[in-house]
Amino acid sequence: MFKLGMAIVAGIGLAALASCDKPTSKLAATVDRNGGATTDTAYPEHAYFGDTHVHTGWSADAGLDGAVTSPEDAFRLASGAEIKSNTGQMVKLDRPLDWMVITDHSDAMGTINEIAAGNPKMISDPFLKKMYEALNGDDEMARKKTVLELVDLQSNKKLPTQLKNPRWMVSAWWKTADIADKYDNPGKFTALIGYE
Repeated sequence: MFKLGMAIVAGIGLAALASCDKPTSKLAATVDRNGGATTDTAYPEHAYFGDTHVHTGWSADAGLDGAVTSPEDAFRLASGAEIKSNTGQMVKLDRPLDWMVITDHSDAMGTINEIAAGNPKMISDPFLKKMYEALNGDDEMARKKTVLELVDLQSNKKLPTQLKNPRWMVSAWWKTADIADKYDNPGKFTALIGYE
């Protein structure tokens, strides 16, 4: 009985060892960065580089801190184009990203850029007009003071109604989605949107 049991165990062990060199899953087809086929493997062989958290000038914090780049600028830069930075200098990545997510803030999304552009529906509010002047002026202290006032208004639930109107957020969301669709290039660059 002992010999028969050992023979069965040995047979199972040999069968298991014999199957080790056989693939246990389907092979994954891979494509290189230029769209050419590469050798199939059972595991990923490529690292893809991207950024999961990018704010543009359409977010209140970035916009009030001087960011003037739009989601389109960000996707252009990430996918390899040269753009003008907030400082006026031309910038380009040494190596384009493979993917990127624009994650502007959901609160007041798309309002800061409307204020900076002087949208009459925004700057009809006295505080937002002051913000417009600070954003378009050269006085760094005035801008910082306006940021602190905005934080105070938000903390005390006294934000101007324009900043809370969903119309602006919805409009900015769909504009960002359209821009992402424009720059999404399967196999080369993946443009994604999200929000914080």
